[in-house]
Amino acid sequence: MALGHSNFCAVGTGLEVEVPMSPHHLGSILSSCLVLAAAPNDVKGTMRGNLAALVTLQPLLVSPEAFADPKNAAAVRGSIAVLARTRHRFQRPQTQEPAAALSALFAESVSWAESDLTAGRPESARLRLRGATSLCLQCHARQLSAADFTRAGRSADGAGLPPLERADFFAATRQFDAALALWGDALSRPPSTDAEVFEQLRAFRAALSVAVRAKDDPKAAIALLEGRCTSSVLSASSRRDCVRQLNDAKSWAAERLDAASAGGAALYARASELIDVAELEGSVYPREEDRVKLLRATAYLSLALEREPKAPWRGDALFALGLATGATLDPDLWALDGIYLEACVREQPHTPLARRCAGRLAERTLLDFTGSGGTRLPDDVARRLEALRELAR
Repeated sequence: MALGHSNFCAVGTGLEVEVPMSPHHLGSILSSCLVLAAAPNDVKGTMRGNLAALVTLQPLLVSPEAFADPKNAAAVRGSIAVLARTRHRFQRPQTQEPAAALSALFAESVSWAESDLTAGRPESARLRLRGATSLCLQCHARQLSAADFTRAGRSADGAGLPPLERADFFAATRQFDAALALWGDALSRPPSTDAEVFEQLRAFRAALSVAVRAKDDPKAAIALLEGRCTSSVLSASSRRDCVRQLNDAKSWAAERLDAASAGGAALYARASELIDVAELEGSVYPREEDRVKLLRATAYLSLALEREPKAPWRGDALFALGLATGATLDPDLWALDGIYLEACVREQPHTPLARRCAGRLAERTLLDFTGSGGTRLPDDVARRLEALRELAR
């Protein structure tokens, strides 16, 4: 059973959007997540335009080449400049719904992306925006009509995306069956080059993420893993990881938890059983062998926070979600662990939990900026981290 649209949905207007869209229009990239600051009379019009634009952004965000193309640079920078002017005041959790409070961090993501572009880090900016818009669409795709998705498909055609980027586009716009069909086609053929081996790995990971997080379908996960585990291109260690994932998926199939109807407390409890927070906290590296458990945990924690936004375990859930998200190595989740960890700090300031969240965020950020030449942390990033550390002390 599909889990539906989750992750801190704050607005539900039921709109059907009928606005013409262009694949090269990058305006309003995150505005559908940021309309909470608008006056009530402004929300409907803002949502009507921004949701339509949000869907058609995805062909650019799933394509590194299109996003970095100089002919799109003016649109990218102009749109980010507009979004950077959208601000939310972060109030105390007691006076503001947690979902609205968390939305303030989307503006921060836009600011980070703007800094990345200015500093010559377009790929970092693209991934950051892709992660943030994926959260928007998880909440707001319910407000889109079938006509919007038809137009979005034409936009993807016009952008000339190769099959796997087209699959990413379909997944980003919550058209999961179309995405799974393209990934399945890519996985059905034996790879003949190293590049095809890599593309198949990417397709497998993306398809497994959709089967687990979006569809909550252990049978689909088992089918994907059974095909993957018998692949002749896997190394011995990769095959061991795959077999462990397969065993986890089979155990999942025997469970009776219905995530679509379970309460927040039950989902949080099951997610806490699936992951070892202390173990995840002890390493900043991905945990491939635990991918199925981690993907399930991220889905359950997101739903738990949506269904019980003021639960006493909210801060611990945000911390666990940040840890699990960072350990999945999922491209759609790449930038989200930082959002969850920062939310943890801001909602629980000057507490031991905030210090753990700030510490983990610093570790993950340092890892992102570490390469063969050592660690080179940009000044703007260092300042942001120090401000969060100060808030956590």
